[in-house]
Amino acid sequence: MNTWNEHLETVKQFIAENNKKPPKTTSIGSWLSDQLRFFRGNKGWAANPDFAERKAVFTEFMNTYEEYMLTRDEIWDKKLKEVDEYIVANNRRHPYDHPLTTWLLEQIKQVGSNKMPQNRIDKWNAFSTKHSRFITPNNEIWNTNLELCKEFINVNKKRPSSSSKNSDEKIIGQWIVN
Repeated sequence: MNTWNEHLETVKQFIAENNKKPPKTTSIGSWLSDQLRFFRGNKGWAANPDFAERKAVFTEFMNTYEEYMLTRDEIWDKKLKEVDEYIVANNRRHPYDHPLTTWLLEQIKQVGSNKMPQNRIDKWNAFSTKHSRFITPNNEIWNTNLELCKEFINVNKKRPSSSSKNSDEKIIGQWIVN
């Protein structure tokens, strides 16, 4: 029978080989899931002072492999922060083919169908208020861009250039190209 340390080494090896934590459907993934529950809830061995050394080892493991040990809510928070930082830095959403755009559109869909978990709603509302012009449904964005293109063409008597030095023209021009 494997010891606790041997299981932990097996998890580390799995992560090194696969760049992800083992799935819960595997025996080592199930073991890790139990350890995470004990550790995060300060239950079982994690609450027992006799296991202080094990807790220190697991704390080091959690710090080393933090990116693989995030909860679903922590992953969600991280993605929301990444989208927020991108919008602030670039004054626009990620390109349509970017994975975070897909994630953002899924969040918009969840809010619209009342499927967003309650613990995320306040964070989402603050984010969507801050970036309301970037959080509109795709068909509304498309229609707005179409109207901007029409207006640009009517005023300037030419098609907007996707390589213009004027950022507003460039965005509309890139939209036409896409």
